[in-house]
Amino acid sequence: MQFLDAETSRAAQAHVPTAPARWPLLGHSWPLLTRPRDFLLSLEKIGSLVRVYIGQMPMVVITDPELTRQVLHDSATFDKGGSLYEKLSELTGNGLLTSQSEPHKRQRRLVQPAFKKSSIKDYSSVMAGVAEGALPQHRDHPHAAARSSGAGGGP
Repeated sequence: MQFLDAETSRAAQAHVPTAPARWPLLGHSWPLLTRPRDFLLSLEKIGSLVRVYIGQMPMVVITDPELTRQVLHDSATFDKGGSLYEKLSELTGNGLLTSQSEPHKRQRRLVQPAFKKSSIKDYSSVMAGVAEGALPQHRDHPHAAARSSGAGGGP
């Protein structure tokens, strides 16, 4: 799924359905915070493009894989921009997520080797080791027994 700042897609706005259960002032923030996966997956039933609101800020969510690929690969038509990216870049700097055009291409090329299949295979053994190392701490945690028995109100 892909989010687009609604400012950058004004032409399509008239035909983009809004996700149901929008709350005053909060928009769709509550389901995005409390059950993001379920909420985002539910949008596929509404359409390829669905308008959601983060507070009062409209966003367009792309649920179609082919359309997502097109948006991610066609930077001339779907360049990043708008108030969301401006706010994000103020917060995070001009990194891979918020940079545009040539700076984005340069940064993407720098990180691409880390995502080769062979690199990811190496990461999996490291992650498995870290998880195994954390298990004893989890088992010794006072709430671990309540979680595993289903008591205590935790997930």
